[in-house]
Amino acid sequence: MESKEDVLNREPFVKQIVDLTKILSDKHKNCCFAIEGEWGSGKSFVLEKIQKCLQIEQSEATHTDRFFVVRYDCWQYDYYEEPIVAIISVLKEQIEKYVSLLSDETKKEMLAIVKNTITKIAVEAIKSKTGVELDGITETSEDAGKIFDRYCGFQKVIKEVKGQIQKIAEDQTVVIMVDELDRCLPLYAIKVLERIHHVFNELENVVVIIAMEKKQMSNSLKQIYGDEMDVDRYLKKIISLSFKLDNGSATNFIKKYESFMNMFVTQEQEKDELEKFFKLITFGIEIRTQEKIFEKAETIHKLMAGQYKMDSAILAFEVLVLCIKEKMSKVSMNWIVDTSGYPDVETEIGKDYYDSIRNYGEHIRQYHTRINGKFVCKQNYFIDKMIFIISGLSNEYKNSGCGSFYCSDKEIEEKLDFSRKVYELLRI
Repeated sequence: MESKEDVLNREPFVKQIVDLTKILSDKHKNCCFAIEGEWGSGKSFVLEKIQKCLQIEQSEATHTDRFFVVRYDCWQYDYYEEPIVAIISVLKEQIEKYVSLLSDETKKEMLAIVKNTITKIAVEAIKSKTGVELDGITETSEDAGKIFDRYCGFQKVIKEVKGQIQKIAEDQTVVIMVDELDRCLPLYAIKVLERIHHVFNELENVVVIIAMEKKQMSNSLKQIYGDEMDVDRYLKKIISLSFKLDNGSATNFIKKYESFMNMFVTQEQEKDELEKFFKLITFGIEIRTQEKIFEKAETIHKLMAGQYKMDSAILAFEVLVLCIKEKMSKVSMNWIVDTSGYPDVETEIGKDYYDSIRNYGEHIRQYHTRINGKFVCKQNYFIDKMIFIISGLSNEYKNSGCGSFYCSDKEIEEKLDFSRKVYELLRI
């Protein structure tokens, strides 16, 4: 698996989780904790990094892997009606990977249970043949529970699976990672939480890490159980600790989006400024959305420019347009270079973001010289040329000037024409 660039500086957060897991492992404790973050905040990336850190840990006692790590992607396995089947399937796959670390007897026992379980828990088949709605069954319904057990042997299966996991946990700390819960339908997501709790709760030397968005989970619970549902109380029964993952502060754009950056002529001395610029304009945009922005910019630029390398000012302009598009209901760029106030724009994108973008044009007006009454945009600085391009979207180019700005770059008109064409595509 190719290692992804840590653009949000998640290393300290990852270390915190890894250190906690090691402490729990030392004490052979059971624990279920959550990594809470908004959609697109990089929860999957964090789990991936935690997994890699744990998998290289060696046990001093057995001289083999210290941790038995299972990554359960709910979204990938959501075609199973009953999550326990998916969970056991993932366990089966992981056991096969770890075959050298387990006795043949243990493996045979576990695989036999997997086979039997998948056969037993045929929820949809039962529903169609008996008319029993298993999704509506709750733990508080004794009769329903008996029906479930009668057809599926559910409780027996749970007990058998727990027994096999406990065997593995005698030699290795079992770490179950639950990912992509946010993408699942409400009922399925709740089923996953409850099955995870039923299988792994109170098992010694077992740690469960659940990545989730609490707000969405709260909505799912209330959708199923009603608005009066006490979400915090429900989750506390399953999750012991929660660690909040903020949206982070992105860095290393040039390295992460190297293929796109290579389409432009970028001077070494301006790379730091480009990093600062990308960090500023992507502020408040989730990491997954950022990735889509750069992917779209690259696709459209490749379509328009081909293999011809272009000025870094165009690079900055293209990414800025897509970031503005993400933040505004209707794309507009005039507010960046116009001295008039735009209260509607300020309200929509936020005052801090509004001011920080407008400051680029304001800086030129305050500190740069004038030619023919126009403010000079430096031809060797990508920000200045980007401002000139933005001004050229709504102003005629004449005598090296656009609106209130001037640029002596001999190729600026050509760059302006290209940017206008790209702009029309980017804003669609």
